[in-house]
Amino acid sequence: MLSVLLVDDSFALREALARSLARRGCRVMTASSGLEGYEILRKSPVDVVITDLNMPERGGLWLWRQALLARPELEGRFVLIASEPLPEPARLTLFTETERYLLKPLSIDRLWSEVQNATRTKCEKGEPLPAPRSPLPSSDPQPAHPGQPSYNSEMPAHRTPQLLVASHHAAPAEQLAQVAERRGYAVRRAFTATQALALSHEAPAPADVIVLDDSLPDMYVLDASRALRDDPQVGPSTPLLLITTGQPTPKEHHMALRAGVWECLLHPFHAEEIGARLDTYVLLKLDGDRARRSDPVLDDAGLYTLQGLALRAHELTLQAFHHAEPVACLALAPVTIDERNAGVVDLVAHVLRTTGRRSDAIGRVGPGEFAVVAPGTDRVGAVLFAERLARAISAAAGEERPSLRAGYDAVANARYTAVEPKNMLARATSALRAAKGMGAPNWIQAFRGN
Repeated sequence: MLSVLLVDDSFALREALARSLARRGCRVMTASSGLEGYEILRKSPVDVVITDLNMPERGGLWLWRQALLARPELEGRFVLIASEPLPEPARLTLFTETERYLLKPLSIDRLWSEVQNATRTKCEKGEPLPAPRSPLPSSDPQPAHPGQPSYNSEMPAHRTPQLLVASHHAAPAEQLAQVAERRGYAVRRAFTATQALALSHEAPAPADVIVLDDSLPDMYVLDASRALRDDPQVGPSTPLLLITTGQPTPKEHHMALRAGVWECLLHPFHAEEIGARLDTYVLLKLDGDRARRSDPVLDDAGLYTLQGLALRAHELTLQAFHHAEPVACLALAPVTIDERNAGVVDLVAHVLRTTGRRSDAIGRVGPGEFAVVAPGTDRVGAVLFAERLARAISAAAGEERPSLRAGYDAVANARYTAVEPKNMLARATSALRAAKGMGAPNWIQAFRGN
């Protein structure tokens, strides 16, 4: 299997390219900056690197230079992409003749051709694909951001992926189950929503991916999705997909997103494409499970830690991307005075837990500071959400109503707007810090940076 590292700061472009390359049989690892890409190169064998030139936290040119200094056998294995053409003298000065250089917007067929050419270059000379040698030296800025997603895991040889298909004998669901079985999945079939709830965490292992359709006789399919999400053995981080036989309307996409559906699978579907999608979701689930085992994702109050919030921000942004829906991040904090009303922090945590929506992720981003990642919420919705929370907190506080400060960031459509989940968290928190420096009339602030 060809191993590809894909580095680009556009979340939407990374997801689209990673999926297209996975359909062609590649194992795809992703990073949002040259620094994160370098950290992956230090630890993992890579056959080809596709990298944007201009990115935050070290760009593609820095990554290319650092990688070749430490691992010269990667020469000719880079495909460099840019938004604007470089002057010919600069291009000839910067790059060797063996590097590939493409301009956005990218044609996936052209990109795939260049990837194949990159692997062919040294094989024609009788040289094997580069194998991992000693680890690359640390770049020693900071490591990749916690919760940064990637497709950087192969399916473990000892781990059979578990798929649950809930359908009342519908042909599309049976077709999907057969595709999965041919790819080595252990498939459990449920014919009612009640049976799906029982089978979702049956031995030998919980389901890695759950697929539903609207043929279930005992429960509306979105109610079944909500019931599965409420099951702690499934929770919010198990990919849950919905088979549809017609193109969902925007309203139907919004309802599915609110019910916890990650993606609608439109039937008829191509066998290889649907198999690659299942593989991608399983790998994402396994990566998330490993991250949750290595670091706590929930605190004692049941709110997400910063690590957990970063993981859920990625998952929710991915869902919003597939549904072409907005996504927002709201950060808020009560105003405390010399810790005399420090108990209000616990009150805010309680209100957030009891009033939060099933589709949202709620966690802590600092001492006395909270954040909510809300798919299906745009800028106007973020303001209304903050006002609703403020009213709920005031009602719960009684006579000693706390003063709040809030900041938010939002995009109208996660599919067509460049959005990085971790950046949304940082921007909302930055807007909160700005609001803390203002008076009560300006208690909520939008992120106004670039």
